[in-house]
Amino acid sequence: MQYLHNIELVKIAETDALTGIYNKAKFNQEYARLADHAKATSLNLAVIMFDIDDFKAINDNFGHLVGDQVLKELTAIVRRNINKTDIFARWGGEEFVIILPNSQLEEAMKVAQRLRMIVSEHQFQTTGQITCSFGVGSFKHDDTLDTLLHRVDERLYRAKKSGKNRVE
Repeated sequence: MQYLHNIELVKIAETDALTGIYNKAKFNQEYARLADHAKATSLNLAVIMFDIDDFKAINDNFGHLVGDQVLKELTAIVRRNINKTDIFARWGGEEFVIILPNSQLEEAMKVAQRLRMIVSEHQFQTTGQITCSFGVGSFKHDDTLDTLLHRVDERLYRAKKSGKNRVE
């Protein structure tokens, strides 16, 4: 019984309560593990960061419960369209990150483009269509989590500044 209780506590500590995917702390832990592996084996690693375009307007126009429903529905869509080995986490608010182990930048760009298209064509139950913007980057062996995420976040910012619903 204690064992099951401990498993449940670990799950609570590692997952986002709303979406059920990994939280930021678990993402950081998984990144460290995969970055160490990539350094030791010279394998590739890529990261995708994305967020919902104009999410504040969704919350303002439809309310936070609808905003929460959009986050859950988006999470389900992304989960169905990435590999089981990919690490998918909620970074905060309407922002998400995916680690693609053994993936080069070009492959990660294709994944991000595919996700962008799938999301933009989906009819969400409560809001109709939404779009997301994506930033993509690949791991360099001298990267820290901060340096890689800074690069990826800059690309996400560029995607939003150049019209949203884009991959950079």
